[in-house]
Amino acid sequence: MFSRFFYYIFVAFSLIELFERSSFPLPLGTYVYAIFIYFWLIQIFIYISKNYKYISFNYNGNKIIACNVVCSLIMIIRGLSHSDNYWQYKDVLLNSGPSLFFFLAIYLSTEIHFCAKCLSYIIKYYLLASVLLINDARLANTGRIMCNTLPLLGYFMNKYKWYIIIFTLYSLTLTWDARGWVLRASFGLVLGLYYIFVQQKIQRLSKKIMNIVFSVLLIAPLVFSYLGYKGIFNVFDMQSYMNNSSMSEDDLVDTRSFLYILVQEKLEASKSVVGGVGLAVSYWDDFNAESNVNELQKIGRTSTESGLLNVYFWGGIIGTFLYSMIYWMAAYYGIFRSKNNFCKLIGLFIIFRWVISFVDEPNGWVCSNIMLYFFMGICLNKKIRNLDDEFMQRYLKIE
Repeated sequence: MFSRFFYYIFVAFSLIELFERSSFPLPLGTYVYAIFIYFWLIQIFIYISKNYKYISFNYNGNKIIACNVVCSLIMIIRGLSHSDNYWQYKDVLLNSGPSLFFFLAIYLSTEIHFCAKCLSYIIKYYLLASVLLINDARLANTGRIMCNTLPLLGYFMNKYKWYIIIFTLYSLTLTWDARGWVLRASFGLVLGLYYIFVQQKIQRLSKKIMNIVFSVLLIAPLVFSYLGYKGIFNVFDMQSYMNNSSMSEDDLVDTRSFLYILVQEKLEASKSVVGGVGLAVSYWDDFNAESNVNELQKIGRTSTESGLLNVYFWGGIIGTFLYSMIYWMAAYYGIFRSKNNFCKLIGLFIIFRWVISFVDEPNGWVCSNIMLYFFMGICLNKKIRNLDDEFMQRYLKIE
């Protein structure tokens, strides 16, 4: 019952997103979205309460997830305390606030058929509908929803492998400027094709290679963050280090450094580096300076394109640590504590998406985040990690 219910809610979310990106946006789209999101949140809390015993026994990381719930509530309460007009309340209650709880989709992996049905829907219908309705860079949003299928190419029937590959390559021709999606697609394809042509023949993924990839993806962003903060090396500003590059300026232009600078300055000015400032606080005060709405002019900008940077701004070092711990745990258990390659591949892709969250992965992407956290749940679920690859192959069999 719950599997079917959450599947239909996911389909509704995906269609709302699709029409919002097409030439046929829904009227009052924000409010329609909010209604579905709150309905989803109510149902997910009911679902967790009804399956509490199973969840507490079969999932790793429940305490960290509970800490994230508390941290999210604190960020929302602080945001409400800052709010004094319609736009701020709207941001807290309809936009940023609800998005902080998408990680609860982790527990939907209990409904194992939910994933198979969602993937079937995406591959058989959603990719084609997106291509028919969208013919520009907004197609990257569909790519972000389906990107978890890329490392799992070896588990699908041949015709669906080609559906995924053709869509990915076609979308890249339209979305090259959407660098977050390009990086996801490239890494996912490399994982998926490596598994098909190399690792599938020797049955098990190389533990040495997984250790190296996991360690590099875990440590490199922290090192680059430190180097950037100290002004030694800015990984976002590659244009400064590649003056003779054949790549275009659009491919190298730095669109993130100034966001990090503005956020850090705001946190330091308010002495909130450790605990953050909560929601509904502006880090870019003159962002809406040209708006015709006086209240918007005063609000400024309260979120960024980076999921991790948002959490750092709203929840400080504490919130960022808890946010990152979910990625780290899911990747670790998927890669090193599973008996099937399915979880290992997903685990590698999850730690890569944590890296991407430094520049992308906005908290408000509903379907993208639901699918991401659902796959995290697969890696945190002890029973699924103990299944063999033959079962996972049957489980993903889409007719």
